[in-house]
Amino acid sequence: MKKLINAALLLLIALSIVQVRLVYSFPLSNNLGETNDAPLGEVTTTLQEQQFFLPLLLNGAPPREMGENIYGVETTSLLEGGYIDTMAEAGTRWVRRNGILWDEAEPVEGQINWSAGTITNLEIELTDGYREGIEPIIIVRKTPAWAQKVFDSDCGPIRQDKLDAFANFMNQMVAHFSQDPFNVVYWELGNEPDVAVNKEDWPFGCWGDPEDKQYFGGGYYAEMLKKVYTKIKSADPNAQVLVGGLLLDCDPRNEPDGKDCTSSRFLEGILANGGGKYFDGVSYHAYGYYGGSLGQYSNPNWFARWNSTGPVLTQKTPYLKDLLATYGYTDKYLLLSEAAVLCDRGCEG
Repeated sequence: MKKLINAALLLLIALSIVQVRLVYSFPLSNNLGETNDAPLGEVTTTLQEQQFFLPLLLNGAPPREMGENIYGVETTSLLEGGYIDTMAEAGTRWVRRNGILWDEAEPVEGQINWSAGTITNLEIELTDGYREGIEPIIIVRKTPAWAQKVFDSDCGPIRQDKLDAFANFMNQMVAHFSQDPFNVVYWELGNEPDVAVNKEDWPFGCWGDPEDKQYFGGGYYAEMLKKVYTKIKSADPNAQVLVGGLLLDCDPRNEPDGKDCTSSRFLEGILANGGGKYFDGVSYHAYGYYGGSLGQYSNPNWFARWNSTGPVLTQKTPYLKDLLATYGYTDKYLLLSEAAVLCDRGCEG
């Protein structure tokens, strides 16, 4: 059986919404070297993982009160693996669903394909899920070719002249999926947008602009929020708009030797460009690396360690709260949508 750090450690901090993902990883040859000090992006692209996702939800984030069961799942489909029945049996209700794919739903500008699988499958899942009391958090991602700011990068940013098109798309998605029997409230715009622009087929990223030496493209993401937020709220005033789950690769206040932490200033770029009025909460991720023995883990990119600070959650959370407060946004909630201890070797036994 694979060794796994006890996720109960993450109970040390109570957020508006906290989620915990436990990850089982097989030891494989990779480029991480003798210590687990590689950037998270390297880890997640060199390891093969079998994983399940356990969101821990606390303190009643708006607009609905939490159920008694604090756990949930993240999946690309609720139709596979009997997730809905299993969740119902377990008495849990939260699911982070990845996601609505814009490029499939609107392959031609202005023509939404309501029969696209990314829409129809979700309709079936949410209809079945609603009967079981499931509360979805929907990620929207993948830029169609006609709207890409960077050619052939479907995880990358949207062209300036197509931001209105995305806002209109979101207006129609929210109008549709906020109604019975779907009842979606939480909308997450992208997944790890603070990853650098690339042309890989990954289920995250990638609005990050390495040429922006101050905020890594966060200011441009704010331009998207300014267009989209009002369109979402006009479709459903109760909708909750989430900044896509931030990777936050390293501590921008105290950069480790040899690390450039500009990407972690992505949220500050959103705020500096006036984007704070155009989201309700911030989704973010907090990963650590297995230290070789049960109970030992660390994230050197944030100077977090099991025997000193505790999990990296304890470093990232205050940073985000302080940053939001600096810009006058103490009313925003945080959603820890991914957290895990990653293990690349020594995990058997």
